[in-house]
Amino acid sequence: MKIKILTIVLLFFCSQGICQDFKNFDAAFIKSFYKNFRVPKNISYDSVGKTVMLHIFIKNNLKTNKIEFSDNAEISLKNELLRIESNLNLEPFKNFMITNKKNELHVLFPIFIRPDYSNLITWPGDVYTKFNGETINQFCLLRPPLQIVIYETIY
Repeated sequence: MKIKILTIVLLFFCSQGICQDFKNFDAAFIKSFYKNFRVPKNISYDSVGKTVMLHIFIKNNLKTNKIEFSDNAEISLKNELLRIESNLNLEPFKNFMITNKKNELHVLFPIFIRPDYSNLITWPGDVYTKFNGETINQFCLLRPPLQIVIYETIY
């Protein structure tokens, strides 16, 4: 009886550790994104924020094939992403591919860009899910949203 209880307790703690590892497996990428991304000066929203989607595509050669924002993102945001692309830590996704024996991986991060004084976000519609006019029709790993807060002087 004691062995059964001990086994159940050990399995519980082991499963919690595995789930926690998977839950935060991309923390290094998120940290590198926040560290390097700078909101372009021309980005400003009234009292309502905006939602864009970040798409990362990695093929079986473990080279990043594409990092892009959805079609509804401004050009200046897309240029900022190009600027920081080489500084982003994509190792967690490559390790995920190796561990799960995936040939390719599409990772999606919703990104909320909003003013510091508002939590309102508009839903952009279908453009939010399109990348260069196309929708992704393969397995996607949808990650939790990232928030970019714009701090502005309010008069």
